Amino acid sequence: MTPSQLFISYSHADESFLTEFEKHLSTLKRENLISTWHDRKIAPGRNWAGEIDEALQRSDIIVFLISPDFVASEYCIEKEVAVALEKHYRGEVIVIPIVVRSVDWLTTAIGKIQALPKDANPISTRNDKDQAWLEVTIGIRSAINDLERRRTYAPSQPLFCGISQALSAEVDRLEKRFTNDSFIGGISTGLHDLDTLIDGLHEDDLVLVATTPVMDRMAFLVSIISHICVEKSLPGLIFSLKQSKEQIARRLCAALGKIPVRALLRGELEENDWGRLTYALGTINDKAIGIVDQTHLDINTITSQIDKFRDQHSSCALVVIDHFEHVTGGNRPELLTILGRYSHKNKIPIVVACGLERDPSSRPNKRPVLSDIGEWGVLNEDIDVVIFTYQDEQYDLDSPDKGIAEVIVAKNSRGPVGMVITTYLREEQVLMNTLTSAENR
Repeated sequence: MTPSQLFISYSHADESFLTEFEKHLSTLKRENLISTWHDRKIAPGRNWAGEIDEALQRSDIIVFLISPDFVASEYCIEKEVAVALEKHYRGEVIVIPIVVRSVDWLTTAIGKIQALPKDANPISTRNDKDQAWLEVTIGIRSAINDLERRRTYAPSQPLFCGISQALSAEVDRLEKRFTNDSFIGGISTGLHDLDTLIDGLHEDDLVLVATTPVMDRMAFLVSIISHICVEKSLPGLIFSLKQSKEQIARRLCAALGKIPVRALLRGELEENDWGRLTYALGTINDKAIGIVDQTHLDINTITSQIDKFRDQHSSCALVVIDHFEHVTGGNRPELLTILGRYSHKNKIPIVVACGLERDPSSRPNKRPVLSDIGEWGVLNEDIDVVIFTYQDEQYDLDSPDKGIAEVIVAKNSRGPVGMVITTYLREEQVLMNTLTSAENR
């Protein structure tokens, strides 16, 4: 379950209550049921009013620590309470007053909403304050369960729209596409022929990349990451469940600097390599690229980390999860369904990489086919694109196709399937566009 976003509004005079509140929410946080936000999380130099507005808009639960100072604050009452109540009465959030100190608050705009702790007795007046905070925590947990029921069952508002609204949205999309200089509708992968086939990576895509163990799958992933996150300077998050963050950084430096990976690994750089390395380091260093290198990750941890990365960088243009078979929290179809829905809801393209269920190496034609990923992948409607990568030289070093990598699109929700030819730089371990097309093979 994606954690509910909990916004805490309070007066700075009540900071001690904020600290206690956060402490008592630790169990809910550990269960990945909530993540909290308050104005102390605003980084220096940021626009505090804009940060607060943005946090209010993305919140699921908004709590107010009620006290004389809170009620006396014009900003708290006229801005934060006003926005919260408007969203509350539209059914978009749950608002919860928490009375921390005695004050005449029932006559305020928030006075009609059920408060915590029990009977709205101020926490500061209670002999057992831990018991009071426990009542608050139980109330928050109840609100989270209420949110889940709202998400599960049919909403009170109609889900349908008129055909004219749908047509208007489609015309707007066509106009943007027509006036766009790009030949594709999504984000370019950096591989021109692949972009032509799948129309780039769209913002709600779930892409599965599957290979045999002998294939250099990371060469394909690195080529996409380096183009989107380095060349285009778009934020991206990498989950590597096998390779370390240092290995990922090395592969990116090798790809961008055109330096053999082995030379970087062994420190055997030639004179010209140092300049290339300096260029690569300077180019990559300030890019918004996050790396999570854990051997096992729960699916809820993955989605919560994506949320945190997106909040930190205001957007996320790419998520890559390598060795997806090590992700826990359900079987593969369930995990892919969670990611597919998450991608669609949050408009973030997610590329998932894993091994094949059936190894085609024993066949005369060793190229993978769709059935090699297993029934869970063939029948999974949440996967928009299925890609295999194939380098014949991994089986035969004297192959006539040495230096060539085939990117095989076996499933494409937007159109045709097929194979495109790329250049495989074996020493740098990365794919590049091939100037000559497949007919020259």
